[in-house]
Amino acid sequence: MDGGALSAVLAITATHRAHAWDVCVALGALAAFAPVWRRKKEATLVAAGLVGAAIGATVLPMLLRLPAVIATRSAGPLLVGDRMAIGALLGFAGAVAILARGVERARMLDAIAPSLGVIVIFGRVGCFLEGCDFGAPSSVPWAVRYPADSHAFGRELAQGLVRATDGASLAVHPAQLYEALVGAAMIAVAIAVRRAKPPAGDGAIFRATIATYAAGRFVVELFRGDERGSLGPLSMPQWMAIALLAWCAAGLAGAGRSSTAPDV
Repeated sequence: MDGGALSAVLAITATHRAHAWDVCVALGALAAFAPVWRRKKEATLVAAGLVGAAIGATVLPMLLRLPAVIATRSAGPLLVGDRMAIGALLGFAGAVAILARGVERARMLDAIAPSLGVIVIFGRVGCFLEGCDFGAPSSVPWAVRYPADSHAFGRELAQGLVRATDGASLAVHPAQLYEALVGAAMIAVAIAVRRAKPPAGDGAIFRATIATYAAGRFVVELFRGDERGSLGPLSMPQWMAIALLAWCAAGLAGAGRSSTAPDV
């Protein structure tokens, strides 16, 4: 599908854009829940994880805006109402980790790992239709234009890149769909690690899935055009991605040492 076709989809859904993300997230929740609904324990954990994802997606951006709240002595920055995919994943995993107990925790996180990719896919398609988390201006053939009442148009207007009389934004990267592809890669990695011979240690599937997201998100950030906050040369999501990669690498390295240690 080229940029013109994608832009046409955006134009068709423009009148329902406010609900696009909610609908896609609801569909994603059903898709994540469907494979496990017959298994009581996993179904309970996935349901709790979805609640945790909703909380994490909302709370993490609020925490990141606390410095602005302190600097301005105003609660205004807390009321922006945006959501973060990294927060959703952390909330999902955190809720599952809290409910799962003891040695079972790593196994349960492994069991729900593919669901994380499903959530990313549906959430990012919803973002694409709603117009949030849009990409930077681009001339690639698949670049898209958002209507004049969109987030992308508003930001470009503030930057002086478009005029108020223009009918659409500049052509931008469909960065949300790039991240949806990362979600598909997460599912593929989770399945591949699960089928690996010899079997991976407990927790390896989950960490490999999270590492896939973190690496993909770091790259996708290079194509984003919305305001996300930065620290030095990197955006805040990129720093979080680096932290997640370090955590995953440490865990996988530890599991590798344990699996190769001689019996005594």
